[in-house]
Amino acid sequence: MASFMRVPSFDDDGDAVMGVGGGREEAAASARERETADDARVDALAKKRREREESSSREDSRARGERRDGRRGMSANGREGKKNRRREGKTSTGGDGDDAKTGGASREERKKTSGKNLGRRRRAAEKRRRLAEERRAARGGDARAERKPPEPEPAGRTVDDDYDEELLPEPRLETNDPVSASESEDDEIEARRRRAAAAGAAGAKSSSFMNKMRAKLSGGQFRMLNEKLYTTTGDEGLDLVKNAPELFEAYHAGFRAQVESWPTKPVDVVAALLKRSPKSWIVADFGCGDAELGRLIEQKCHSFDLQTPESAPEVVACNMSDVPLDDASVDCAVFSLSLMGTDYGSFLEEAHRVLKPGGLLWIAEVRSRFDGKNGTASVASFVAALAALGFKRKRDVDERNTMFFTAEFIKTWVSKGKHSNTSTHRAVRWPPLKACTYKRR
Repeated sequence: MASFMRVPSFDDDGDAVMGVGGGREEAAASARERETADDARVDALAKKRREREESSSREDSRARGERRDGRRGMSANGREGKKNRRREGKTSTGGDGDDAKTGGASREERKKTSGKNLGRRRRAAEKRRRLAEERRAARGGDARAERKPPEPEPAGRTVDDDYDEELLPEPRLETNDPVSASESEDDEIEARRRRAAAAGAAGAKSSSFMNKMRAKLSGGQFRMLNEKLYTTTGDEGLDLVKNAPELFEAYHAGFRAQVESWPTKPVDVVAALLKRSPKSWIVADFGCGDAELGRLIEQKCHSFDLQTPESAPEVVACNMSDVPLDDASVDCAVFSLSLMGTDYGSFLEEAHRVLKPGGLLWIAEVRSRFDGKNGTASVASFVAALAALGFKRKRDVDERNTMFFTAEFIKTWVSKGKHSNTSTHRAVRWPPLKACTYKRR
């Protein structure tokens, strides 16, 4: 046949070739294109493999840095970020393009969050430095100290560098420092307060010194008059008080100061006794002082002493050996630390006169006056003298108190008329009592 019919043929790859002779060039071109496509696919696969290896290397490096930070005491936020980065690392190494893109987005978010934390810490540190400088200036520190500008961030710093820093505790700053204006006002107020306190202390010291001097002077007057009254007769004591009434006021003040320290006062003891006695009784208080007993009891009370104090106008000033009362007119006669003169026996004889038959004689005296030494009275000799006068002991002498003793007696016979039984009185031998003296302070 003059012409050959073109019959399509197929090469080894199954590609159709138009003809046998004229289609060889087309087949070769097609093969070259296939080889080029294959090379491109190989290159793409190799590139993806390199990217995955690089990503895995970076993740391993970050994991090693995180483990190092954990050994240094990484905070809870750092540990949480470590867990997140591990999860993101697993996702980024998945193998396909989508996972890689997801991992890249997570790293961008971490970078953004870490940058915020870094900026927050820097701003807080800057604020603390500024406050510290202001407070130092307010306290009068270096006036030239000014706030330093923040240091610029080093070039080339990455997110990973932030995790290499140790999280040290921030310095603790005092928050209660006063501002300079308030401090100056407070200093002025404090200075005024100190000056006032110093002036008050000086005044109190001066007042205390004056009070001590007055007390010393009063104590000296008390001791002098006390010794004088114990060593004179009743008439001499009455004349002494009339000539210097201010001394007797000092005596009463000193006496109250002395007795105030006693656990029990004699006036309280006899007051308790009379509160249990009939309210119809009439009481005579010999040596009453400022008539304290008359204010404590409900019975009618006659109060006698050497002077009438301004605070107790009811007190009758007299010698206690001669009181303005009728014979057998009272139910109780009281001597509370008042047997002071050398003729104290005449006071007891007067009490015997004014008491009713069966009347009560109550005596309280300092125990040291009855030690029986050097011919002075003892409690026994004192009781014997009262028995000779006409008193019977009602009960045993109470010596339980360390400062004084108390004794109760009953009148046993009646004298006929005022001072009619002088012979009997002269027959009583009264033992001398020791003077009650007080120590100098």
